[in-house]
This record gives sequence, C-alpha cells and structure tokens, in this order.
Amino acid sequence: MNLESQYKNIQHSQIWYQSLPTEWQDWLTENIDNGCDTEKISEILQAHGFSPVSYTDTFAPIEQLPVHLQNVLLDDCLNGLNTAEILEKNKQENISNHLIIHFLKQINNNVIFKRLKKVTQQQNKERWLLSVIGQLKTLNATTTNHIERIETPNFKTFIQDFYSQMQPVILQGGIDHWPALSKWSPDYFSQTFKNELVEVQMDRTRHQDFEKKSVQLKRIILMQDFVEKIKLSEQTNDIYLTANNAAQNKDFMLKLKDDLADFSTGYSQTVQTDRHFLWFGPAGTFTPLHYDLTNNLLAQIYGRKKVTLIPAWQMPYMYNDQWVFSEITDLKKADFFQYPSLKKVTPIECTVHPGETLFIPIGWWHSVESLDISISVSFTHFNVKNDFFTEYPQDLIR
Repeated sequence: MNLESQYKNIQHSQIWYQSLPTEWQDWLTENIDNGCDTEKISEILQAHGFSPVSYTDTFAPIEQLPVHLQNVLLDDCLNGLNTAEILEKNKQENISNHLIIHFLKQINNNVIFKRLKKVTQQQNKERWLLSVIGQLKTLNATTTNHIERIETPNFKTFIQDFYSQMQPVILQGGIDHWPALSKWSPDYFSQTFKNELVEVQMDRTRHQDFEKKSVQLKRIILMQDFVEKIKLSEQTNDIYLTANNAAQNKDFMLKLKDDLADFSTGYSQTVQTDRHFLWFGPAGTFTPLHYDLTNNLLAQIYGRKKVTLIPAWQMPYMYNDQWVFSEITDLKKADFFQYPSLKKVTPIECTVHPGETLFIPIGWWHSVESLDISISVSFTHFNVKNDFFTEYPQDLIR
C-alpha cells in the first residue's frame, strides 16, 4: 500500500469515527480496548447503520454533492423524511446512495442542524395554526371572497369589525370633506407647484426588482416636468412618486396639509404630514407583492387603482424573501411549478375609485396597479396602537 493510500485510509477512519454519535464512539473505543472480536464489532455497527464502506464511495467530500441537492436533502430532513424516503425521492439525481447517506449522517450529527430542526418543528406548528385560522376564516364567505364596500362607520365600529379583525374593507364617504378630493389633479399640481422640486423614482422598468432598488432610482425633478412626463406616458411603470420619497418631500407635503383632514371623524387626532404618504404616477404603475408593518388606509383622490390582497394567515405560502417582499412580484406571472405553495393562496381583487378608501390590515399581502393616472394618499396614524414595526424581526440573510 503506497503512502497516499495509507493516508486516505487514516483520513477515512477519522472522518467515519467523527461521524458516529458520541455514545457509539465511546462504545467502539471501549470494545476495541477490551480486545473484542473486530468482526463482531463490525456486524453490530453494520446492524445499526454505522458500518463504513469504501473511502471513495462513502467518504468522498460532501462538496461532491451539487449545491441544489444539498439544499433539497436539508429540506427533506427538516420535513421529516426518513433515509429510505429521501433516497427514493432523489434517485433521479444519479448520485451514489452511499454519498447521500453519508451526507445525511453528517448533518444529523451536527449540533447546528439539530438546533435548526428544533426551530423548524416550532415553525411547522405555527404554520399549522395559521392554516387552521385560514380554514376557519373561510366559513365566513362574506369576508373571504370579496372586499366589502360600505359607508364609513364610526371609529368604534371600525375598530371592532375591521381593525381588530384584520379585515380589509373599502370605505365610502370618509374623505368627502377633504379639499383635495375636488382640487387635486395632474393639472392642479402642474400649475400650483410647477417650480417645486420633488423626489420621484425613474427608470423603474430597467430593474426587475425596482422596489428593492428604490433608493438607487430616486431623482429630483420639477413638478411641472414630472406631470408632463406622466401625461405623455400611455401606460408605464417607469416613473412614480411613492411613499419611499416621503422623507425628501416632507416640505412639499406641508404645503398640501390644508387639503387634507381627519379621516371621517375621530379616526386620527390631527393631520400629521409625516404620516401621510403621497402616491402620484401614470396608468401602469405597479407596486409588487409585499405586506406592511402597520395598518394602512389608502385614500384614492384621482383615478383608479386595482389592488390584489392575500390574507395575512397565508404568509407560509408566500415565499417571503427580503424584508416584506416575496420572491414573487406578480401573481399573474408566477411559476407554480417553481413555487407550488402558491396554489394554496386565495387572492382577492378590488378596484378603488376616487373618493373611496381601502383599509389594508397589517400583514396582508398586496400588490397595487394604477388603472389611470392616479393620485392617492396613504396614512397610518390611527387613534389606537399601530406601532408594530419596531417589533419586526431583522433579516438574518440579506
């Protein structure tokens, strides 16, 4: 036996020994020290699934497994599949069973993976509870198949029937007393604030993940020029003034304060321009699937918007990616083969008209499309607790 072969055998023995559970390491050491028959020891090890085979087959580096297969095997283990089920499920991969078995032993003896299994077990039970809540919600067809359109109730009724129940609703009449409803239009902004510098987002169509890159897409433009671009656009998502521009546009929002007021009566204490967010853009502007960290009212001033909503309790099916976004930006373009859990999602569509206000509860997934040139105001300062974003967990993977 040459030196390289001897080294591989030693390395093979060390890797195999370290892959054994601690109690089996102790058992093996004790029996060898006591001079027990090695063939008998091998039989016992093999009977319990610990007998080593060839170095090149079983103890080849884990890196020989394709990364995608390593991820699949990890998911299989976390989903509770046993070794036989995993081998059967992945037999089309044309990878040695011994290599897969070795990988499974390595991860199952890993202290980090053991902790991950415990966390996953807890999450699976939370997912189960969310699923049960969703099934029970479907018993009330009036609130799960469509979004109700009602006259704005008093604040106490709104809290009782919608806010506390996390139930979306379209409210009519709540902003009838706002001067903005009769004044605001593209021409009004162009004429009244023509020399006002505002921050907007431009070149959005060049980036598939434009919402995540909103900071890079910010531009300063004269209101007059911004409105002209909007009016010349037939239908585009390329230019949009959104809530992401609020910090830069706070002085401009102060100039709009007198055009706004409390929503209905008693919903909020005062007009807080730092909690009012302006949305202004052409037909075709699109906000991808996401959920908000506060409860929101979206008041439609000019034009129409189509909103697609997905219940908060369907979060486990939504492939939550970075922060509040999904890997899927638009349900209409979703690949259900790549994202099979989406089949369990029950989206609800509604159209919000001028003078109407949509209540979007915290945690409800939604995407928003402008059907016309659109001007909207969203706000979050209710006369009840709405500070939940400070408790939101930070992303561990970015």
